[in-house]
Amino acid sequence: MAAVLRLTLRGLRVRAWRLSLTAVAVMLGVAFMVGARVFTDTMVTSLDEVLESSTAGVDFYVQRAPAVEGLDDPVTSLPDLAVDMTRSVPGVQYAEGSIQGFAQLVNPDGDVVRAQGPGFALVTNWIETPTLNPFRLVEGAAPRSPDDVVIDRDSARRAGYRVGDTAFVLANGVQHAFTVSGLATLDASVSFSGAALIATTLETAQASFGEIDHVTRVLVAVTPGADVEPVGRAVVRALRTLVPETEFESADELTAERKERLDATFEPFVNLLTTFVFISIFVGAFLIANTFAILLSQRTHEIALLRTLGARRSQLLLGLVLEATIFGLVAAAIGLGLGIAAAVGLIALLERSGLPLPDGPLRVTTTTIVVAFVVGVAVTIGASASPVVRAARTRPIAALRSTEAEAVRVPWIRVVLGVVGIAVGTLVFLRGAAVGIDGFGLIGLGALVVIVGIVLAAPGAVRHITPVIGAPLRFFGPPGLLAIGNTRRNPRRTASTMCAVMIGAALVTFVTILAASVKASVDATVDRAFRADFIVDGQTRANNGFSPEFVTGLRDRPEFDAVSGLRVTEVRTPDGRTRDLHGVDTNVVDQLIDFVSIGETMQPVVPGSVAVQVDEAARLGVDVGDVIPITFATGTTLELRVAVLFLEPLPPRDDATYVVHTDTFVAGVGATDDIDVFVGLAPGVSPTVARALLDDLTAELPQASVRDRADLKARVTERVDQILNLLYALLALAVVIAALGIANTLALAVHERVREIGLLRAVGMTRHQVRASVRWEALVVSVSGTALGIVLAILASRGVVDALADGQTITFAVPAAPTLVIVAAAIVAGVLAAIGPARRAARLDVLRAIALE
Repeated sequence: MAAVLRLTLRGLRVRAWRLSLTAVAVMLGVAFMVGARVFTDTMVTSLDEVLESSTAGVDFYVQRAPAVEGLDDPVTSLPDLAVDMTRSVPGVQYAEGSIQGFAQLVNPDGDVVRAQGPGFALVTNWIETPTLNPFRLVEGAAPRSPDDVVIDRDSARRAGYRVGDTAFVLANGVQHAFTVSGLATLDASVSFSGAALIATTLETAQASFGEIDHVTRVLVAVTPGADVEPVGRAVVRALRTLVPETEFESADELTAERKERLDATFEPFVNLLTTFVFISIFVGAFLIANTFAILLSQRTHEIALLRTLGARRSQLLLGLVLEATIFGLVAAAIGLGLGIAAAVGLIALLERSGLPLPDGPLRVTTTTIVVAFVVGVAVTIGASASPVVRAARTRPIAALRSTEAEAVRVPWIRVVLGVVGIAVGTLVFLRGAAVGIDGFGLIGLGALVVIVGIVLAAPGAVRHITPVIGAPLRFFGPPGLLAIGNTRRNPRRTASTMCAVMIGAALVTFVTILAASVKASVDATVDRAFRADFIVDGQTRANNGFSPEFVTGLRDRPEFDAVSGLRVTEVRTPDGRTRDLHGVDTNVVDQLIDFVSIGETMQPVVPGSVAVQVDEAARLGVDVGDVIPITFATGTTLELRVAVLFLEPLPPRDDATYVVHTDTFVAGVGATDDIDVFVGLAPGVSPTVARALLDDLTAELPQASVRDRADLKARVTERVDQILNLLYALLALAVVIAALGIANTLALAVHERVREIGLLRAVGMTRHQVRASVRWEALVVSVSGTALGIVLAILASRGVVDALADGQTITFAVPAAPTLVIVAAAIVAGVLAAIGPARRAARLDVLRAIALE
């Protein structure tokens, strides 16, 4: 064992330069995984601490139960008397009334300061009892006069406010001016970054943001030693004589609910990172396998001599596995450090882009460290298993040879299994695409099986693919012909490299096509459905929209022919689900929005009736003429007759399931603001003049943003571009690893053909031609892999787009320019990867190369 260890360590030192290439693959894969884990752990833990700190000191909350479970009732409140009654209950140490509502901070330039990241804009009253107040002043003083306000430090920094400045707050459509008396944050260990806190005195909060003489809820701390549950039940019994719907919820329960919602919010992002970690490691496995094949091919003579001197096969196998293990441990350790640095960089990048995380220490857990080493070692050993086993089986007679190239024969059973995998995966994929959105699990499974099938069958197809891709190289004479032939000499190794390139190209092309399809669909939908000339966007779903008076004022203008506001609320459907309901002026909305109604316009949707999205109607089993009960958050249930079925709404408010007349909306919810206003111009009115007029009419409304059709498209596609750039950044790692794989494959090819290259040089082949043949070979491999990847991506994206459509119209678009850029990038990557091997091949000493036996 000691001898095996010494020999292994000596071999690692001697081959350190070659192992460094594989180390890059392992390090990058582990770094990606560690970076993703550290970032998500830091993000989730920091936000959990924010949630825990926001309830610190509070034992339970007392509030009025919502009229409909699961729907936020905008009028749930308790009278001020409830606070005094709570304080009188035995076991209560402190009790304070709290106002909670939505508001927006307006900067000195008159623009709304958007709450960033996972945060929210919260307007409340400053709690005088320190035990119940989760916020701590970091500068200035608490609000004392009706004109004072405390703002959280991060929001004040984004808005440009300091203590003593006049700050503007928008709530219920009214802009209020306050003096900044102080800046606050959560406790000393946690920043309130990413959220917005606006706190005034209780009386001001009630007058400006809530209800006079009412509070949203009561915060309670029990006396030391008292049990929360009995005291909470006692408070509820006392208050139910005042408000029968009173209920209480412990701080622990509230925190747990919020954490659960937070986890659900970030689950897709975490899954996305996990997917790309798997991809990078999967692609890296090809590079690791090829690198070990290089090393073991170079050591054939050494291994055979060891066998001749009496080394047992088990000893050789143990030494090779030990070598892979040590290598994996070292690469994983370096990758661990790089991953931590990457997480720090990503957090800093989010800070610079205006999406800050709460302050707090970086979370590098023991689990992350262990997983990093386990993955690094397991991937290295797993990827190197095949060449290691082949090397351990080396026969002593091989010592008579200088090198032993890998076998070029491709087992027929492997090809058959690959073809079967491709067929089965395709069927599963098509089935998932046919199911629709609910079939994405089958789509993912089918795509994975297809890729595995291609990896298995690729060696059998290499001999047929590379001559077709490399056909133009025949015009470049012997170097081109030699390059084509070399790609066919070891089909398994060529196929391995080609598959790595294929996966990288397929993923890049897939996200490019998907993004282009989404953009094309948005453009087509807006062009078709957006009949209005302008939309005044309120940039919110809450209560800071546009008053009915504002909409009426627009209707009275002669420049505008049709005007309709848009209101949104959540409702409970007959089967107990939560859906979005929109309120519009159905008398004129057809001039402004095309909902693609079936056989009717929206005009039949009079007060007391409803338009229903066709899929929702099919799920409920209702049709035009049927009556369905719709329950609003206020507890009001309206029996509405189905007047119209429609196919799809208009982005960006593309979540409408039910559409009613504004009067019906008011009957269910009460008087509310419009979050958007659609405007159609009168005949002969210039759009330029109309836009200038709208800009003037909304100049005093910080929440208002006037958009035309082009602006509306840009707003939606901008989000797509942001996601696309993120995906490109994540995919860059897989592409880099694939390029390293090309370099390794060529390096092995040059090593195995040293004598051949020497003979070619001896009979007149120039160094330039040798370099050209190696470069052409890299080009054929990279372009072959890219071509397969693009074809695979087009087919896969077509199925995904069909699934996303799910009965709606989604345009499938393959962007020509980006696809050509991907091909060009593959060509450049192949040429760059060939620089080192081509230079080495051209510099071979002719006499020494020929002398090799």
